[in-house]
Amino acid sequence: MSFGVLVAGRMTMRDFISYVIAQVLAQLPEQLCFTLSSPANRLVGPEGLGQNGGGPGYLGQYNLLSAFIFEVVATFLFLVCILGVTQTGGATQFAGLAIGLTLVAIILSGST
Repeated sequence: MSFGVLVAGRMTMRDFISYVIAQVLAQLPEQLCFTLSSPANRLVGPEGLGQNGGGPGYLGQYNLLSAFIFEVVATFLFLVCILGVTQTGGATQFAGLAIGLTLVAIILSGST
């Protein structure tokens, strides 16, 4: 998403780099806690994390390519919505509603 905002000209390269660094730094404590926690305390199924994914034996049995294509299309649609409602002259008073409903539609269409 950040890259899309950068390409749209809504973020400077300096802001983009600092934003990516902040995202990585914010993720480090979570990764540390996950690494230090014992496997017995984790709520994971027999196949590990990501139990609501796809593959053989899971509902539609979607493969990795299908999941990747959905993620790309969903991210594109979400970014178009965000950039569209927050642009100059856009209906910014309804931005939260439009973004929220778009996210709900993406989640509902992506969960089988």
